Amino acid sequence: PLDPTETIDTDADNIGNNSDDDDDGDGVSDGDDAFPLDPDEFNDTDGDGVGDNADNDRDGDGIDNGDDAFPLNNSETDDSDGDGIGDNADTDDDGDGVSDDDDAFPLDPNENRDTDGDGIGNNADTDDDNDGVPDSEDDFPLDPNASEASDADDDGWPSGQDPDDNDPSNPGTPFVDTDGDGEGDQADTDDDNDGVRDDDDAFPLDPGETVDTDSDGIGNNADTDDDGDGVDDLSDAFPLDPSETVDSDGDGIGNNSDTDDDGDGVADSNDAFPLDPSESSDRDQDGIGDNSDPDIDGDGVPNSGDQFPYDPSEFADTDGDGVGNNRDEDDDGDGVNDSADLFPLDPTETTDLDGDGVGDNSDPDIDGDGVSNQEDLFPYDPGETQDTDLDGFGDNSDTCPAVA
Repeated sequence: PLDPTETIDTDADNIGNNSDDDDDGDGVSDGDDAFPLDPDEFNDTDGDGVGDNADNDRDGDGIDNGDDAFPLNNSETDDSDGDGIGDNADTDDDGDGVSDDDDAFPLDPNENRDTDGDGIGNNADTDDDNDGVPDSEDDFPLDPNASEASDADDDGWPSGQDPDDNDPSNPGTPFVDTDGDGEGDQADTDDDNDGVRDDDDAFPLDPGETVDTDSDGIGNNADTDDDGDGVDDLSDAFPLDPSETVDSDGDGIGNNSDTDDDGDGVADSNDAFPLDPSESSDRDQDGIGDNSDPDIDGDGVPNSGDQFPYDPSEFADTDGDGVGNNRDEDDDGDGVNDSADLFPLDPTETTDLDGDGVGDNSDPDIDGDGVSNQEDLFPYDPGETQDTDLDGFGDNSDTCPAVA
């Protein structure tokens, strides 16, 4: 009521909203707070007017947070292989080492190829080429036009692949069939039969490997550090991204590129504790975040006893006028400036005529002459107490004290 520049104090911290940089006292400055007057909210990821703490769909993608693998990313909802990369951005959704473009079953880690297009993956299909001959009896299980091999000239090359079945010296090179599918490597587009074409396979002769992310010569299945960033895959939140290893807030964005590592709604550049979601500011720079600091402004006065917990230059406001005693020229608000007030913290006293330490308003003998105020006709004059002739002059100074 005594400050014309302030009317509201939302967080009751004795700092009016106009000068308070954190109106709701939630530890997030108003400039970074989407809800500066609501201490329970500070962030609104999808901008729908509902704070993230109360919003059942924080990123506004139509999927409830509980069912959304990326509740703060509206471009992602699922992570089929649990690798921390959403399916929309992941080039291998099921994590089977075969890119989605080359995978007939991109969401099934147990299947990637369907030679006969019957909707049953080759691993489960007992007749991969659908020629009516079970794979177990088919010399060419992936070729619907052949099922039985023959080698007329006994040169190791089966009919259909031997350039001359009547000449054992032609072609004059060994027949190699790495995957044993009856089709020689020279013509086979998938030599190891792992479902990945040789052109796309970093290890075309190894059915146990297809990808070598860091190009170190060790396939990802055997490599304990796929991206070669020096962090073991088991400890790496982004095992296929050499530029990222940690995702503190679990939002699917690595700390190196995330502008808010701890996901507390305060940008790292403005966050004194970028990896602690419970803290963002440290006003006194003592290494203890304001939310847990018992003395936020570091003035030596605990918050519980500090009327200005965010102002290190003030801690008391005797008259409750919103101005701390250090700046207030009239601490007790009695209308007498402290410089002229013998009792600057007592609004009921300002003077002490007899200097006895008892303010005149409560002193029973204001002038200290030994006569109580009630019996002293001159309570403010220690040299007088009586006026026998009632002429206004005390007997001690009246030349005729008995004659008016």
